[in-house]
Amino acid sequence: MKAGKILMILSLFFATQIFAQTVDEILQKHFEAIGQKKLLEKGQFVAKGKVIRGQMEIPYTSYHKKPMKFKSVATFQGMEIVQAFDGEKGWSINPFQGSTKPEPMTEEQNEKMKIQADFGGLFYNYKEKGYKVTLLGKETMDDVDVYVIQLVRPNGDDIKVYMDADNYVILKTKFKTKVQGVEREFETLLSNYKSIDGIVDPFDIETKYNGNTVSHIVIDSIDYNVDLPDSIFVMPAAEPSKEKQK
Repeated sequence: MKAGKILMILSLFFATQIFAQTVDEILQKHFEAIGQKKLLEKGQFVAKGKVIRGQMEIPYTSYHKKPMKFKSVATFQGMEIVQAFDGEKGWSINPFQGSTKPEPMTEEQNEKMKIQADFGGLFYNYKEKGYKVTLLGKETMDDVDVYVIQLVRPNGDDIKVYMDADNYVILKTKFKTKVQGVEREFETLLSNYKSIDGIVDPFDIETKYNGNTVSHIVIDSIDYNVDLPDSIFVMPAAEPSKEKQK
């Protein structure tokens, strides 16, 4: 009986080890497929496109720089909506919420911006980031075989990734997180992959909540041959009020 238990424990241990190695093997193929090495060598890029809201198309530009700098600017009715992360903290400008001044983000918003700003992507160096990654299995999604991989962040964010089992690009994510203390799940569909300078990216990104589209970004161009100063990611100092100027 004792020997049987030992053999069972050993078999489970080795099965777990093989399973973990399989996850890393899949991720390695994913990195190779999307040109991860070239992306990291470039170290920065600018994407231009549009945010689609019903019949409206809102011009959109995003700036990315490794390891953790991000800024997006959407122009609507002559005003700019800005979201940015300087590597440590986020800030925003949203005149449609009653303020044209830059405002620091909340702790909860900063956590979301860390995902957006992570230049190498969630899976890159996931162990160093304290993320837990598990291969949940393989299934069929819209007649396509996909690997289902779960990533859990230290703050409890639960992200399920559906990766094409043939070409190793991500087709869908399900992101379970807390918004103002309430747990919500968002689904993001990634499609229209294109290769530029050996780097493969989705040019159509649509996010849904409860089946309704909450964000739809269509990329028109990506430029990896840019030189972005760190200053563009830093929150500008608020201008003194007119009363103080007097």
